[in-house]
Amino acid sequence: MSWIVRMRSIDTRILYVLIALSIAFPLLRPMGLPIDIGKETRDVYAAVDSLSPGSVLVLCPDYSSSNATEMNPMITAVFRHAMQRDVKVLMFATVLEGPSLAQPLVEPIAMELDKTYGVDWVNLGYKPGGNVTLTQMTDDLWTGAANVDAFNTPLSQIPMMDNLKALRQTQLIIDISGVAPGPSRYLTYVGIPGNVPVTGGMTSVSVPEEMPYVRSGQYKGFLMGLKGAAEYELLLEKPGQAVAGMDAQSMAHLLVIVFIILANIGHFADKSSKKGAQRPAAS
Repeated sequence: MSWIVRMRSIDTRILYVLIALSIAFPLLRPMGLPIDIGKETRDVYAAVDSLSPGSVLVLCPDYSSSNATEMNPMITAVFRHAMQRDVKVLMFATVLEGPSLAQPLVEPIAMELDKTYGVDWVNLGYKPGGNVTLTQMTDDLWTGAANVDAFNTPLSQIPMMDNLKALRQTQLIIDISGVAPGPSRYLTYVGIPGNVPVTGGMTSVSVPEEMPYVRSGQYKGFLMGLKGAAEYELLLEKPGQAVAGMDAQSMAHLLVIVFIILANIGHFADKSSKKGAQRPAAS
């Protein structure tokens, strides 16, 4: 047991290296550790899966680079699902960085699945104005979008936009948000007045704020942080960045638990050995 006792005084730098390795290895070579897929993620998947070919899904990357680790996998998973279903995707955001972060993620997927920009999907870019803009776009999408996409191409020159004049014509809105108020903004200003189903995803720390809308059924499910993204990847049978991230997180947690157990065993072993040394010899 002496080696366990010595574990109590191990150089902390060694612990840091072990933690780093436990995180890096799964990211480089995902192991696919078991993940229980929750009802909320299944409901989002079902909402997208139920859309008929030619339907329009509104996908809003409302996050900045500080939230990209959790949000990026959600965007790629939902976009891939929509493209596989031949569902058209209309993308825009009320957060400045969002569209520029999402564009390089979805372009390779569109190319892989032989989808054409302007026909199968459109990126309208960042649209300022918040709630006022969303209210405008509900009934007059072109005016609310300033009549151009993210690349200043007139909407009149984009085939997908020919018969798409208002957000109320779309079939589902998914807001991937790293900021409050998140998807509830779309529910209030587009979903309810335009009778369009709304769902979304947020960072893990922000999920509790959205749960009342999930429990009431106002959202069609919800993606809860990195775990929600990983669950969606598994439903697509396309493990990616989120599954790798969950593997890394699980391995790091497991290593910390092992350290705690060994430290406690070492503590009690040391305590026991000291008591034995202090016990007076029998006469």
